[in-house]
Amino acid sequence: MTYTAKAAVLGIACVETQSSAYPLRALKIADEGKKMNEFWVYVEPFVNELKEWQTAIVGILAVVYAAKTVWQIRRQRADEKTRHQETERKKSWAARAQMPDALSEISTFCRAVVSQLDQTPLEMPPLPERAIDTLKLVIEHIAADASRRTFELLSHYQVHNARLQARISDSSEFKADSPDWENAMYDVALLQTFANSLYDYARNKADTSPTGEPDRKDLYAGLVQAVGMVKFYGDEDRFRPVVKLIEQYHPDSES
Repeated sequence: MTYTAKAAVLGIACVETQSSAYPLRALKIADEGKKMNEFWVYVEPFVNELKEWQTAIVGILAVVYAAKTVWQIRRQRADEKTRHQETERKKSWAARAQMPDALSEISTFCRAVVSQLDQTPLEMPPLPERAIDTLKLVIEHIAADASRRTFELLSHYQVHNARLQARISDSSEFKADSPDWENAMYDVALLQTFANSLYDYARNKADTSPTGEPDRKDLYAGLVQAVGMVKFYGDEDRFRPVVKLIEQYHPDSES
């Protein structure tokens, strides 16, 4: 067979092959279309239903997203509140840790004042400046009752010092065991009593402290501590007028 004849035969074969492929491909496409139609028959009702509920679904999703946002904000605020409370708690502990030394320094000042009240000329003892500065700093970090009592202590400290300075300025008129001396002793006893009332809180033995006017028994204890037990009970008659002054200034307190 010549080359030309071979080419002709191959050409006819190709044409026949291609011609037979077209019906097969058409059948395949028709079959896929049928399957798609069957699938759509099942899906179309759901799609139509979904279209009808589309607005409601979007609204529900929006509500869920908003609720999630609100939850996240609340959780963030709760975490911030917890951190803030923890920080304030640590500041309170730090403040209370500084108070015993400050109160002890004020007690030392009270004893020095009592000693000076028997001296001539009358002089101002060293002031407890570090203790006062400490109490001014801690007052905003401690419990409300303790903060109020600290304020009362600081207020009376200023009054006490002003009166004592006035007595020093006119020390020629100041005499031991005089009515002015008795009032000076009462002032220092009250200052000591304010300091005493904060010790339990400062040492973490109590969560609060008393406020307002001290009781007589607390003032008696403050007077004895400021004077010293040996000195007070060794010459109790000398301090009896101061005791009567306490009873006069605190008539409604229990004896």
